[in-house]
Amino acid sequence: MFGPDKCGEDYKLHFIFRHKNPLNKDMEEKHAKRADVDLKKFYTDKKTHLYTLVLNPDNSYEMFIDQSSVSRGNLLYDMVPPVNPPKEIDDPNDSKPDDWDERAKIPDPEAVKPDDW
Repeated sequence: MFGPDKCGEDYKLHFIFRHKNPLNKDMEEKHAKRADVDLKKFYTDKKTHLYTLVLNPDNSYEMFIDQSSVSRGNLLYDMVPPVNPPKEIDDPNDSKPDDWDERAKIPDPEAVKPDDW
């Protein structure tokens, strides 16, 4: 999805795409970082504007309003969350302690209601 968005006094230019995480196969939304310039003037001048998104083969992108660059970045590093997942190392020796309690809620026998409850 690409385009302008005005919510109250918050002015944004969205660039969102869906990406399949290679580790867990979940579909994730990736959002471009905010524009480098103040967008309020484009939303308050009551004129029509040309919004352009340029995607390059080197995974870079650039967003334009009326052929003037307002934001640029890299699809792999400048999206939130990043497209490339963080490297994780699984610990094969990791285990729960012997006295681990699996209950979702554990009652506290010493808990009492306050007097003003």
